[in-house]
Amino acid sequence: MSLVKPTHTGYFFGLSIVTLAERLRAGNVTSVELTQAALDSIERLNPLLNAFVSVDAPVALAQARKADALLAQGQDLGPLHGIPVAVKDNIDTFDYVTTYGSAHFDGFQPDHDALCVQRVREAGAVIIGKTLTHEFAYGPTGDRSLQGAARNPWDARCITGGSSAGSAAA
Repeated sequence: MSLVKPTHTGYFFGLSIVTLAERLRAGNVTSVELTQAALDSIERLNPLLNAFVSVDAPVALAQARKADALLAQGQDLGPLHGIPVAVKDNIDTFDYVTTYGSAHFDGFQPDHDALCVQRVREAGAVIIGKTLTHEFAYGPTGDRSLQGAARNPWDARCITGGSSAGSAAA
């Protein structure tokens, strides 16, 4: 049984980050528009795919507005500036619960970002949420997590694979 029949018409289908960044800097799209498109896709598909374990739309949109304002002032923080990104749930984020896919860490709120998240933020990326991981990122299937299994968007009979199951489904 397939959950989602690919239509190849999703907002981001076939677009690289480089292309999105070029469109953003050319003024053809805003970070708020990119972020809203990502949030709309998550709202529509996450009930089927279980790719994201947490999303904070108001915070993400506030980050996107800030990115747009900085670009309007001529401040470009780099290639990820204004681009929506997700963080795997085994990487600490101060503003999102980090469970590592384990019931042992259910509700755990880190008091600071992991260095890689800090750097992504400094580069101006918009963090939209956390993606499902195999418990402790220790498994090849992505079906052993506090939040359940991620589902393959192309065919639900297949796994997304790896500890980055949510990222793969997203």
